[in-house]
Amino acid sequence: MESDAHAPLDPFRAEPVLRQEPKPALLGRIGYEPRLEQRAIEALSEFDGARCRTLLLELACRIDFEAVDGDLGAVVQRLVDVLHRVNRRLHGGTGSEHAYQTHRVTILERFTRCPGPDEARRRFCACLDGLLTPVDAARRALHPL
Repeated sequence: MESDAHAPLDPFRAEPVLRQEPKPALLGRIGYEPRLEQRAIEALSEFDGARCRTLLLELACRIDFEAVDGDLGAVVQRLVDVLHRVNRRLHGGTGSEHAYQTHRVTILERFTRCPGPDEARRRFCACLDGLLTPVDAARRALHPL
């Protein structure tokens, strides 16, 4: 049975969350590169905040906001999702639930009503720095020099 796109939603009917391929057409159109994100998360797993930051800033700079035909929200949501992934990697353990939730809410609040592409990138960089600064400090503390 085909679904009617204009039919009212049934709140009790189960709907699959993922309906698209792993790299939907929008992500390809805006120049989003999932391998950069994956490499950044791998760097974070190695406590290499500097490399993680470099890769994610490259990812954010490559995004073509003009390719979304005025749908800035779709790109902003992707940037927020990347930040949430970093946050989850840093604070997703059992002992840091409070830090995870605090950062999660802060990220969402910072991107509310984002006025344009330049501001989206600025907010992304600021949030990313806020998340990674403790990683950089911890790595310096472990280094003998």
